[in-house]
Amino acid sequence: MAGVAGYTCVFTEGATPFTVADARDITLTASGKKIDTSVRGGGGWMDFIQGLKEVEIEMEHLWVPSDQSYTDLWTAYSTSAKIAFTCVDNATSGKGFSGNMIVTKLVLKQPLDGGLMLSFGFAVCGTLTKV
Repeated sequence: MAGVAGYTCVFTEGATPFTVADARDITLTASGKKIDTSVRGGGGWMDFIQGLKEVEIEMEHLWVPSDQSYTDLWTAYSTSAKIAFTCVDNATSGKGFSGNMIVTKLVLKQPLDGGLMLSFGFAVCGTLTKV
């Protein structure tokens, strides 16, 4: 079974999707809250069911002020707008996830010995769709 090189992965955003070409590292984390359903008659063991689901995305982005994705993401952040996204393994197979998200965090890193990096945090709103 062949793996997939990370550099071939594609992250798009916006109503008219385009690739966020200056993105470096992207992490999509899906989790389900746990609800404790333990009872006294459980033989000393805790029991849980899955509650509400949550998806967060972190993206490290090379600072390129003229990049359209930076403009779109800044506008979405400053206006609290939801934006569409897709995160797929590569442009050929297109397997991954899509949905709508809001920008929850912007962090500008200015290292002494490296390029300027802008990190974005996102919260997925509603359903995460497998594509």
